[in-house]
Amino acid sequence: MEVTIFLNHVCNLDCSYCYNGRKFDSPMPIQIIEKAVDLAFSKGRPCILFFGGEPLLEFEGIKKAVACAHALEAKRRTERALFSVTTNGTLLNPEHVRFFRDEPFNVIVSIDGCKEAHDANRRSTDGGSSFEQVVENLNFAL
Repeated sequence: MEVTIFLNHVCNLDCSYCYNGRKFDSPMPIQIIEKAVDLAFSKGRPCILFFGGEPLLEFEGIKKAVACAHALEAKRRTERALFSVTTNGTLLNPEHVRFFRDEPFNVIVSIDGCKEAHDANRRSTDGGSSFEQVVENLNFAL
């Protein structure tokens, strides 16, 4: 079963087309994350997607959810869960890359094409460019 865990509404960008609404900081409690992971194991191969505002701001929650999934895999002797994270790419760092590489993770990075197109709408909270940071982090990750 596919379950999307919306880790928080907070984000480090100020995109003009954000559909997420007001960026309030309210991390999903670990008890709810654990219930969502358990739900993913209720039918078929578990697939757990991490989303948010910016899910890498809640990296500890991602790690806890993955640990919870591995515990359920061992307990229930099920197939390994699949994981996916959708990020704006600005915070992607070596710790994240190592973790995602070691787990069955799909990493989806949202970028709006060339620098001009990207920066027209995906500005940092101070109004500056986010493009260079995303490209630098992607090059490192690859």
